[in-house]
Amino acid sequence: MYNDGIIDERRTFDENENVLTIEEDHDGDGVFDERWTNTYDDDGNRLIWEEDTDADGTIDRTGVYTYDANGNMLTYEIDRGAGTLYARYTWTYDANGNLLVEEEDIYDDGIVDERRSYTYDADGNILTEEFEEDQDKDGTAEHYWLITHTYDANGNLLTSEGDETSPWFLLVWTRTYTYDADGNMLTEWWVRTLDDIPEEEFVTFTYDADGNMLTEEGESSDPYGTYEWFHTYTYDSSGNILTVDKDYGANGIDHREIYTYDEHGNLLTFEEDHDADGIVDFRETFTYDEHGNPLSYEALDVQSGRVEESYTWTWDCP
Repeated sequence: MYNDGIIDERRTFDENENVLTIEEDHDGDGVFDERWTNTYDDDGNRLIWEEDTDADGTIDRTGVYTYDANGNMLTYEIDRGAGTLYARYTWTYDANGNLLVEEEDIYDDGIVDERRSYTYDADGNILTEEFEEDQDKDGTAEHYWLITHTYDANGNLLTSEGDETSPWFLLVWTRTYTYDADGNMLTEWWVRTLDDIPEEEFVTFTYDADGNMLTEEGESSDPYGTYEWFHTYTYDSSGNILTVDKDYGANGIDHREIYTYDEHGNLLTFEEDHDADGIVDFRETFTYDEHGNPLSYEALDVQSGRVEESYTWTWDCP
């Protein structure tokens, strides 16, 4: 992790790039302390994961998944060892494969701790999202929210309205969106009231002829004041983002991001100038083989020279 020559994490993959094993060294002594193994079906769906929390060769936790014929997940169970089921999750779908209900039962006691349910229009757009949480396992939801959505004829989201209640707060909010003829979002207006305290945010966007976002300008307000920000973006001829300038408070550029790419469009470097003084403070560097597979990644605190993270990959085929 800190470029000390000691491998902190190692992963292996199958020919489909599914993760087969993960090994982690938590204390930097060169010995792996934790190990995970995964198995998959012929479609690449994960069937079982096993965790050896102390790398002693004994499986301490297991996760088991089931799927329907379309590959939609139906159940997921976590076993903490010795046949002790810690949690069970279930999903149901409609005939179009849209998720209808997902439920969580902690400790497998038959009491649903969390439930999320969804409804859809004929085009598959989500119309309602409902959440219920039984925090004290008495069979009644103490935490509840309902969100409703509307769309235009092109399927663009026009409004979202939410109503959330819990023992600690009451939240009501609305988001409204507008678009140009190409479907690019032009404005986003967000109004909410949290326990009778109002807040509001309005954001506008502009684009170039290719649909790349050029500017993002916003203003938010609450009883304590008003806050403004302005972001600008530039791109190369391939549409890859080159720079992002962020102005917090409408008083000049406060933060800058810079991106570079190779001739294939692979990201080579990402740099941050945290205070926009022209001096790079943080840099990420990537390398690739001739097939575009990643070979290395490094995150560097430029000012201190400290390597914060580094990863390497090896490949047995293109």
